[in-house]
Amino acid sequence: MDFSDIFEEIQPMVDFFRHLKRNANRVALFSNTNEMATEFIRKKFSFFSDFDATFLSYQHGLMKPDAALYRKVETSLERSGEDLFFIDDRPENIAAATERNWSGIIHTDAHQTIDAANTWLTA
Repeated sequence: MDFSDIFEEIQPMVDFFRHLKRNANRVALFSNTNEMATEFIRKKFSFFSDFDATFLSYQHGLMKPDAALYRKVETSLERSGEDLFFIDDRPENIAAATERNWSGIIHTDAHQTIDAANTWLTA
């Protein structure tokens, strides 16, 4: 399968990710994906290896919005509720996070997402 048309870097988000890392913030990847897509992304996008933690659905046999996967994130990161800010493009995944008192935003626009994350960081 050729993933080259499916995945692309969103440069403002990559820049923000790097800004977060430079400022000693922990950043985790929490994604519904498969092994083939993960390997493609890992090879194509250098930022992928910079995540502090990854939670990939295929590795856990669960998919968002399953609450069990969110619990795995909380347990592994030793954080819960308002200590977590979650970005996702699927409303049902954000709803599952907010049910656990996570903060978050449905990603539709990089600048809107970055503004929301910065507001949370400075609250």
